[in-house]
Amino acid sequence: MKKYYNLIIIALLISSVSINFYLIFKTTPQEEAKAETYDPYASLSERLRELESNNPIDAFFDQEVYPKTGTSTMVRNYNCYIYSGAWQSEMADAYSKLLGVAHKDLVKYIISSQEHFELFCEAETEVAGATYSDGYGDELGEYGETISYGSGARAFGVYTVAKLYKQRTFELFSYLADIGEDITFVFDKEVFLDENEGLRKLIED
Repeated sequence: MKKYYNLIIIALLISSVSINFYLIFKTTPQEEAKAETYDPYASLSERLRELESNNPIDAFFDQEVYPKTGTSTMVRNYNCYIYSGAWQSEMADAYSKLLGVAHKDLVKYIISSQEHFELFCEAETEVAGATYSDGYGDELGEYGETISYGSGARAFGVYTVAKLYKQRTFELFSYLADIGEDITFVFDKEVFLDENEGLRKLIED
């Protein structure tokens, strides 16, 4: 009798362990689907990707500026400067939005972030632009005291920084979205053309 009793106990223990393993590892089809698709940042990432690929600044330059203004060095340089300015303004507005909702103890850090980023970009203009010069060779200018920049050096440096402004803008957009703030562009084509009459003339001529 005792033998049968022990067998029953062993069987119950095995059954209990099996049930526990089943409950631990069991997932319903709904849970499996949720595990595969749930990402708390998926909608945000998708929204930011959509904004980046369809942003009004790049759309304006790609569709209305570059095809109509020619490819001379002077025009390309000019376009790089105003393109960089557009992204710099957008970034500054994103910083302003962040400041508008920040706790007072954070304000100084946000201001410092913007100031240091601007200083970094100012320096990066020279670092990148010097690749179109003799700045990285053994000789610096005819007498070894100045850098001789190529005709596209400044534009290349400025365009490099424009991409940094753009990247920073979307980083700030992600911060704003994370705290529930709306992420929209302030860029307006007509306002931008009013501020850059030279560009308007290039496009309309």
